[in-house]
Amino acid sequence: MHDWNSGSNGDNFIYNRIMVEKSKGLGDDIKKLTDKLGISKLFGDDCGCSERQEKLNSMFPNFKNIRAFTPDEKKVYEKVIGEVVKSPTISPDNQTALGVLYKAVFNAPAKWSSCSPCAKKVLKNLQKIYEKSCDV
Repeated sequence: MHDWNSGSNGDNFIYNRIMVEKSKGLGDDIKKLTDKLGISKLFGDDCGCSERQEKLNSMFPNFKNIRAFTPDEKKVYEKVIGEVVKSPTISPDNQTALGVLYKAVFNAPAKWSSCSPCAKKVLKNLQKIYEKSCDV
């Protein structure tokens, strides 16, 4: 069995590039696949792939890269969520604070919109992280 973490002929580069590099979302996964299969070379440098990759990453983020709240983030969440549950709407300041927390924890931007289910999904995801952070 080959040890991919060692070697002088670039093996560790291959291991780090393909196996360790975390995807931010579907766009990164597709890029890895097209690079591996050589498909990306067929279209050249100016094919719009980077824009599609970022768009797909934001639409379908990879939540494998999540982490728990830090103690300071837990305090911010507790303060902001206390204000959010008292109001029928989320103020712009609270939306910004929750968006910063979401981006830090999920490594993807929060998807805010005027639709209530979208906001509830963001809040539910943050609540799950908060609960897991309290278990640690």
